[in-house]
Amino acid sequence: MTKISVIIPCYNQEDYIAECLDSVLKQTFNDYEVIIVNDGSTDNSEDIIKKYTTQNNKIRLINQANQGVVVARNNAIDHASGIYVYPLDADDIITPDCLQKLYDVISTTNYRVVASEVCLFGKKSGFFRQPEFTKYQMYGLHECCVVSALFYKEDFRRFGGYKLDFNGYGGDDMDYWLNYIDNDYPMLRLPEVLFYYRIKETDKSFWKNYSKQEMLNRTKEKNMKLLKFHPKMRLWSFLYKLMHNNFTKLFYDSKIKYNRLQIKVLGLTVYKGKEISCNRL
Repeated sequence: MTKISVIIPCYNQEDYIAECLDSVLKQTFNDYEVIIVNDGSTDNSEDIIKKYTTQNNKIRLINQANQGVVVARNNAIDHASGIYVYPLDADDIITPDCLQKLYDVISTTNYRVVASEVCLFGKKSGFFRQPEFTKYQMYGLHECCVVSALFYKEDFRRFGGYKLDFNGYGGDDMDYWLNYIDNDYPMLRLPEVLFYYRIKETDKSFWKNYSKQEMLNRTKEKNMKLLKFHPKMRLWSFLYKLMHNNFTKLFYDSKIKYNRLQIKVLGLTVYKGKEISCNRL
């Protein structure tokens, strides 16, 4: 049985899919497969992927009619043979030691999810701060974790996969990670950058089709769906908003500046964390 299945949904990513696959093929960890679901791309994505499948038997291509990223991810995992799953979007990249370091931890501990720190690249660059894996942070922020983290395939089955309710809302991975918090399953984020998240130009973004008001409406709808499936988050979300309003920021605030965490109390910087290196590979 394969150890890790890297699953990649792809829709019209001809400009980026090769760089993504190259980063996977550079892995120091060898026991993995790559399953790409071409979600009805209308550009040259499929042709590019096919070139990779003919050159490397670790890579498999599955074609489907355009049904959205949730269906594509679920379809890929349905075909995965790995004990663990690592989702990766077709425009992002990972470091050569990413899979090895994640596997070394998840295979020798009781953690059910092992993630890493994240840096941005593309239109924007720098360290991307993620909330801690706690009820307060994850229920409060909702933006729990980027989609790329290593987890057990059996947990994916137990939770029912990515919910179709979030197709087109960008909240399928948020909903999925909250299942671990609901059930008190241990999660860990390694203190090093193993994943790079691409920020695209606006005209190439998924959100280009929505006005500002439409985006606000869809965000509201997404949050209502999250509350529906994770009712435990109601209290924690209320507490988080109570402690992170504009008034409380006058007394306490934390943010990322110059790739490091800075904490201010009464407007004075009291803590500067270690600078995170976000140099590209």
